[in-house]
Amino acid sequence: MNAGNRFRSLVLGLVIGAIVLSINTASAIVSQDKSAASLLTQQLDELSRALKDGKTLEQHKISLNNIQKQFKLEFVQSEKWLREQYNSEELNILLSRQKEAEQIIDQHFAQLNQSLAALNVQDLQNRIQHLINIKHQSLDPKNLPVSVLNLTHPILNKSWPQLPIQPQAEDLAAAFEAPLNQSLKDLAGQLNNDPQQIFHWVYNNIQYRPGYGSWQGAQVTLDSKSGNAYDQSALLIALLRSAEIPARYVYGELELSDKQLTDWLGVTETKAACQLLDQAGMIKSGHLIAHVWIKAYNPQEKRWLDLDPSLKQYEQVSAPAREQDKTWIQGLLKFALPSASSPISVLPEQETVNKVRIIPLADKNFTYHYQGEARQLPSALIAKLELSLADADYSLPLQEAAGQSIAIAYLPAQNIDGNLIKKFEEKSENLPAYLIKLQPFLLLGNKYIQMGKPVTMGTPQTLSIKLTIGENINTARHLIFAGMSASWAGNWGQNLAYSKVIASGIEEKFNAYVTDSIRQKLYLNPLNDITLAYQQQNQRLGEILADYSSYYFAPGFSESLAATSADVDFAFTVPMSFSLKGVQLDVQKDQMLLSARFKDLASGKYFLTLKGSLASALEHVVLEVKGNPIKKQDMEAVSAIKVLTLALDRNIPLVTLDRTNFEQTAHDMDISPALYQDLQGLVLAGKTIVLPRQMLQLDDWRGIGYIVQDGDSGSSAFMLSSGIGGGASLGATAVSTFNVPFPQSSLGKIIMVAMILGTLIIIALSA
Repeated sequence: MNAGNRFRSLVLGLVIGAIVLSINTASAIVSQDKSAASLLTQQLDELSRALKDGKTLEQHKISLNNIQKQFKLEFVQSEKWLREQYNSEELNILLSRQKEAEQIIDQHFAQLNQSLAALNVQDLQNRIQHLINIKHQSLDPKNLPVSVLNLTHPILNKSWPQLPIQPQAEDLAAAFEAPLNQSLKDLAGQLNNDPQQIFHWVYNNIQYRPGYGSWQGAQVTLDSKSGNAYDQSALLIALLRSAEIPARYVYGELELSDKQLTDWLGVTETKAACQLLDQAGMIKSGHLIAHVWIKAYNPQEKRWLDLDPSLKQYEQVSAPAREQDKTWIQGLLKFALPSASSPISVLPEQETVNKVRIIPLADKNFTYHYQGEARQLPSALIAKLELSLADADYSLPLQEAAGQSIAIAYLPAQNIDGNLIKKFEEKSENLPAYLIKLQPFLLLGNKYIQMGKPVTMGTPQTLSIKLTIGENINTARHLIFAGMSASWAGNWGQNLAYSKVIASGIEEKFNAYVTDSIRQKLYLNPLNDITLAYQQQNQRLGEILADYSSYYFAPGFSESLAATSADVDFAFTVPMSFSLKGVQLDVQKDQMLLSARFKDLASGKYFLTLKGSLASALEHVVLEVKGNPIKKQDMEAVSAIKVLTLALDRNIPLVTLDRTNFEQTAHDMDISPALYQDLQGLVLAGKTIVLPRQMLQLDDWRGIGYIVQDGDSGSSAFMLSSGIGGGASLGATAVSTFNVPFPQSSLGKIIMVAMILGTLIIIALSA
């Protein structure tokens, strides 16, 4: 059996394991909460199901009427408490906020009752779908998180000018993407400020990654030891100018033979090389590729010399397999391993792995077509990051974001809001969300930027992350609730030690608000630590898997948001109560450059499947390792892959949903109407979904984990039922007290391994 077929057989084992286990059932644990808001949420869910099943609605009219009465009673009690606590000026502010909440709730009740009386089913369905989706983050079927990067080819820019032959002062000046900072000057000095040594150092030490435009700039390229042609040229220019050597960019087209193209990218097939260039959005026409290199001035010869640091040649080599890589990946799946037996080897037992290395000072007989030159890259060729929240936008060059933290924090809008928070903190009660106004801030390093106007605590808001390079726009969206703190990180090709960009000094900007109380504290440093640790380890994961499977892998656009988890009770669109219950990690983009290094390798979609599965495990492992910053203790966390494992352990069957069986199978499953609607849209778009038949209760977390798969491309998503593409903490227990037993029967072990590890074990794909 060849390597590709062995790989496919393992993936088939995953599906078979799921079918075998789908013969048992179990019941979910349902928590009871008697507040009017929770009763209303339950009633809307039941009403949604009744509409879907065509059942009578008379009882729902009565229930809604009773719930409305309970709301009025709760508001009367709230007003009584407010009058006891506050003077006239503060009281008027809070009573007006409560009155606004009451009016919104009464309006929604009136609209629902009107539609119920008229039996307007379509209007009811539309209204209820909007209301029950308020806490759910929908997944776009066209943009599954785990996927191959797919940038479009921009329009070829042929407008670069020709500069004077004689070097000018600008040829020695700092550029945005090529600064003359101390670390670059130090490196140039270590290389004796010699242009030949500087060029050879960049050529021999910086790995090439395909890409269009400047994503990183000189400093990040130096730190990460990798970059595309634009970034490596920026690094070489910065080093040469630091050594007082005039340097310029040159833009043109590169003409390569098939052999030169494959050697440049370290693959054996022209098709694979072209796939990588397409994924990276590089402009090419036949054997012509849009390219950037540099020219440096030689004062002795009084002429410019062309230097191309990124056009390297690679050769295939074998390297010793590292035991620590195997141990680390096994650790990601320790929740699925029997505690009393020898560890299961996830990676194959082999002494060597396949790698590539740069051929030093390779002979380069390449053909260049000169088009123009520049002293700094035009802004259109520099990647930009735009963050949007609450109708406010903030943009910056992507490379500027590399050295600092990016966070979201909500602070009391007025003194009265801070005082009200403090009162409820002292009583350890849920905050009356509709009474509290918060101001959202974007924190960039030690800068803080006000984002929009104050909002009611608990208001759902979308944090939009937009990455733009040329005509390409790549967007990720995260649902957050006002009052949460969040830290965002991305990885666009660098492998920085994440400790270099840990936030420092952010909280000191807000000393007036930061205390030891749970809801007032921002937790920005530990959240930043979580999301950056995930980015670093997710890249490491891809590199290890590529070494063992002989795939070309490089990070594309991966991003993640670590945040405090909020428990918000809504009355229609009004947030009634708010509390923090732990932390979560949401990954909405994990894109990569991917192609087979050898002709006989299995399709890249199998690599996507196994990396997605292990990355899903990483999403809860990072949370557990970093611990709970709210309770300052270890914690247990869940991820999609872990929830599926726990379902098997509890004899809860897994089901596979697609277009052929969705209506029949999903109709009676224990899932929320919001999740039902989301899954329905996914299967109608041609996706396949694997999930447990019912919700799981794990300490104070209740939900479901599921895998979404695109059978054609291999793109996938590993989701929790709220729409989080990542992990979430369990607030009630610590790691030391939580143990997931491994199935004791031989059959149970075989099925568990087939289901969870079957797609993860990489068979050596070469003899």
